[in-house]
Amino acid sequence: MWAAEEDNCDEYEKQLHRERELIGNFSLLEQEGMRFRRHHNTKETAVDILTALMAELPNEKTISARGRLVIAVIGATRAGKSSFVSALTGDHSIMEEASTTMDDIKEYEVHINGEPVIVIDTPGLDYRPSDREAVFKQLAAWLKAQARLIRRPRIYLDGIVVVHPIVPDDRTGNLIRQSFLIDQSNTLFGDRKSIYDKKDDSAYHRVVLATTMWDKPGIDRQRVEEQEKDMLKREWNIMQAAGAPMMRFENTPESAMRILERIVEERKADDPKYQFRRMRTGIEAIQDDINLLHQELEGIRHGQTELRNGQEALKRLPEWDRVIERVTNIE
Repeated sequence: MWAAEEDNCDEYEKQLHRERELIGNFSLLEQEGMRFRRHHNTKETAVDILTALMAELPNEKTISARGRLVIAVIGATRAGKSSFVSALTGDHSIMEEASTTMDDIKEYEVHINGEPVIVIDTPGLDYRPSDREAVFKQLAAWLKAQARLIRRPRIYLDGIVVVHPIVPDDRTGNLIRQSFLIDQSNTLFGDRKSIYDKKDDSAYHRVVLATTMWDKPGIDRQRVEEQEKDMLKREWNIMQAAGAPMMRFENTPESAMRILERIVEERKADDPKYQFRRMRTGIEAIQDDINLLHQELEGIRHGQTELRNGQEALKRLPEWDRVIERVTNIE
């Protein structure tokens, strides 16, 4: 019912005013992701509205983040990201897909100690800063789309696995700069203080540097272990001081699981919801112990009652006094 601006300026201004009032009335829904579009009673505007709606619909293969932890796997091309995800999921086709350059992020679902987790495989963090920024922008866009999907104002990452080969080549280059990682993860983890401030660095306990290529043929184990120490000292020192560990991915499901278990447990320790659940589990365990003690006490009481009943029955026997006398004489 929009009036043409050039036909009736006064009516158009009134409609603009009513539109602003209407949007104000739906401000809470707008914060949740609701969008406003104008329909001018034309085919073009109708198509625009439907196109916008279609763009908001999730892909049928998209995994919902509702009730799931979200952990991103980042690193340079050929650093071992897809090997890590393949080891977690047991899906070897991931390695075949990774043989070509990956341009989009892909999500997979795994379960860590009973917790459903979405693992996000990302494109390579290559040489140019713009490429590295693009990967984090893709992550931010994915999180934003998930927030719309589950109708929440926003969601954040629960952890990051930084994959880097213990013996880097010309393609993988050096480890991602810590300052860049800090700036990006501050946004993806939520509105937290920088770890430089030392005020809120608990989120960085959920960033793990996973060194890879430990199963590379002909590797000098002693030499690369020294390189690992040097990497920790020179390229991961700030993150380590903030609580971000370095762990080894040895191209096995067990080593991949250990890394994610570390992140999941840190996430639980940092979340009141999980703390409450753990406390409730502890209370339930104590209650079970109390119930067992009550059952044992009831058993003891029942035994005492049976003993007293038996004694009373013996006393009512006609020969009871003689039995007592005989026992006394024997003694």
